[in-house]
Amino acid sequence: MRLTVERSGGFAGIVKAASVDTGRLPERVAKQIEALLAKLDLAALAKTAVKKARQADRFVYRIVVEGDGPKLEMTLAEPDLPEALKQCIDLLLRHDS
Repeated sequence: MRLTVERSGGFAGIVKAASVDTGRLPERVAKQIEALLAKLDLAALAKTAVKKARQADRFVYRIVVEGDGPKLEMTLAEPDLPEALKQCIDLLLRHDS
């Protein structure tokens, strides 16, 4: 599974991006990411992702999930991220390959 995250906005307006193939991660980290994603209905999240106006000093996340099923893309404002997705993004940004 390949996961790509682009975080933009925030106080400084800096863009940070990461793209990770879970097959290349340590097994423990890959399992953590997969378990977090399993808690989410990514297809529903991608369909309902709202593109709200940017809020001052808040991050906006563009997320792409590519795996066995169809490619899913979504853009979510920081306050709209489910907790499991926040944790997944933190792992991705730390283990960018």
